[in-house]
Amino acid sequence: MALGMSTPKRVFFIVVLVAIVASLVIMGEFYRTGAAIAYRPLQQARDHLGIQLFFADYIGKQVQGVDGAVWLGAARSTIQTNEGRTEVYPSLQFWVPGEFNGGRLVFKQIKTPTYTASAALSWPLNTPLFQYKIVFSSGLQSKLDSNNALDDLRDRRLKILGTTFTFLSGQSTYNPGTNNIHLRLMGGYGTIDLTDICDNQFTTGGVRVNGKSVDAHLRILCSQVNNIVRIESIEYRPLATTAAAITNDFDVLPKHGAQEYMLYPQALLTPEFNLFLAQVGSGGGAGANPAPSGGGDIVFDGSRRQWRATFSLLRGGRYQLDLLSNNPYAWGDGSRNFVVTEGNWINIQDYFALSAGNGLNDPSWIYMLNKIDTQNNIVYWRDMAGGRTKQANYNAGTNKGSMNIGGYSFSFDVDPANKRIKVDQNLAGGGTVELRTSARLLLKFGPAPGDVKLKVPAELRQEQFVDLVDSFKLLNDATMQVISPSMKDDISVEGREQGMDQFGNRLVLDRDRRPDELNIFTSGQQAAPQATVSSGGQTAAILLLTDKQSELKAMQQGS
Repeated sequence: MALGMSTPKRVFFIVVLVAIVASLVIMGEFYRTGAAIAYRPLQQARDHLGIQLFFADYIGKQVQGVDGAVWLGAARSTIQTNEGRTEVYPSLQFWVPGEFNGGRLVFKQIKTPTYTASAALSWPLNTPLFQYKIVFSSGLQSKLDSNNALDDLRDRRLKILGTTFTFLSGQSTYNPGTNNIHLRLMGGYGTIDLTDICDNQFTTGGVRVNGKSVDAHLRILCSQVNNIVRIESIEYRPLATTAAAITNDFDVLPKHGAQEYMLYPQALLTPEFNLFLAQVGSGGGAGANPAPSGGGDIVFDGSRRQWRATFSLLRGGRYQLDLLSNNPYAWGDGSRNFVVTEGNWINIQDYFALSAGNGLNDPSWIYMLNKIDTQNNIVYWRDMAGGRTKQANYNAGTNKGSMNIGGYSFSFDVDPANKRIKVDQNLAGGGTVELRTSARLLLKFGPAPGDVKLKVPAELRQEQFVDLVDSFKLLNDATMQVISPSMKDDISVEGREQGMDQFGNRLVLDRDRRPDELNIFTSGQQAAPQATVSSGGQTAAILLLTDKQSELKAMQQGS
């Protein structure tokens, strides 16, 4: 069935992520309008995501990735073992800089014996369809028994792509000699084996489903301290391989799903998950409405001696920091340094910023250096937002080591004589760290004392092509200067000023206090955009389904 497109510039597509846990009644309904299929969400539905995607666009251009804040297929959970409890943070990523961009919507004349199409969602062959990443905040931990088995994992449940998998008893192992880890789970298509060397490299051939190798890349970050194995993260990339390529690419045609074309559909691990391209109507349009991010306030206040800051970071906790000392005028509390720029030494009790990268879903943290055990070559650090102390070994010969945090690896150098370290604080490439807030804004302290910038990345809004930056200065006389946006007197409250930037972030500066107090209220527009797909318009939908595809078959009727 041809798409019948007459005005290419007006043609756009909608990407919709749908996690249907029990039935479509839970979230809304699909309904027919002539030949069209449309989706009507419930008022509070969080199991779908919409992205306006024009021809020649990559999915990753519009949305780099989604997490449980916008899609229940990546919802947070908790796993408890005998060695501790960890929060589980999944995310589905369509774009990894320099590696892949997600599928691309293209014009392409495709003919099969039963089907004709003039468009497709297309990937280069043998490239990742997407990345599903699972981060264990405190590490998924297990004791290593005499047979190298990770027995604490037995019967623990882990959700992958919306499907529950169970670790099989005594069948997950770790080899200390080779640093090789093997995880065996049951669920989805059957028995899933994940095997990898715990390093920074992706493994090909490390994924088996019911004993058969499938086309996917795998990376598991883990470490061993004494007799405890700690799994930091699992990253999984199913590859675009096809049994019978229609073109030189991996193409998903309208009203068809990715599993239909895959050489090994089992590479998606579960039959209840599919990436589906659906045609939706002709004539009208589809609206995209931003979803509230749920981000909290950013607050600067304190005393004449120092400034304090309160804010939440993406995948981190709520931080309350002694941010800036007025005497001496420096980042920290006067006796401890807050190290914000890479390349500086970090002493015991100093705290330091870390950034995992410049992507919208790359998290940030602030840690305090607890101690350095030079006899056993161990560095200890603790999250300033609370949580357990973490540790990492370093090489006694090179004095180098690596911190595995949130699924990311931060290298460090140790100065044993002075008990201090330097850390690769900014995986985005050196310099002063930009912290990713829970609202996906970027908060930058320094490098000069008192200089603060709040950046709204251009990716957060389609009509915004450059970053928007709010600037202010924390002065050592307990006052604050807001450089941008412009502030005006609040006629309702004496001594208070208000301002709003172009993105809708509202700044409230109370000058009646000493020091001044600044509250920043985020606009609620920072999460990846939600969308409602309506009938009409030359539009389509990409659906991620988890309903055993009964609805998928219904959509294919008439194609």
